[in-house]
Amino acid sequence: MKTVLKMGSMRQLLVVPAAALLVSGCGGLAEDYCDARCECEVCNERQADECLITQGEVLDIAEAYECSGPAEDYYNCTIDSSECQDNNWQLVEASQEVCLELQAQIYQCIADHSEVVDDTPVPPPDGN
Repeated sequence: MKTVLKMGSMRQLLVVPAAALLVSGCGGLAEDYCDARCECEVCNERQADECLITQGEVLDIAEAYECSGPAEDYYNCTIDSSECQDNNWQLVEASQEVCLELQAQIYQCIADHSEVVDDTPVPPPDGN
């Protein structure tokens, strides 16, 4: 029986824009992301560790599907285009479309390189 992962499952991993890493290759990106986010949101140690672990997994998945380039582009966009407002780290409105398009490229790249992830189009972002 062939297992099919819906893109929504990937979105749950990727939408957590809290990049961090205890993992290979892109460790710097995940760490940079989590440092910036946690500085703004005043993460405790557990939250910072969760950020690193979660984002490390996301980057590992991207690497496994030969999608490190799009993942790096997305995280760089997110890191460079976010700001802290009332202890909430978020993309500035002017960059949302660009960064979310880069995120969609990750989904597409994974679908293109996978036999188990279907290629259901990514629904448009709902602004959250």
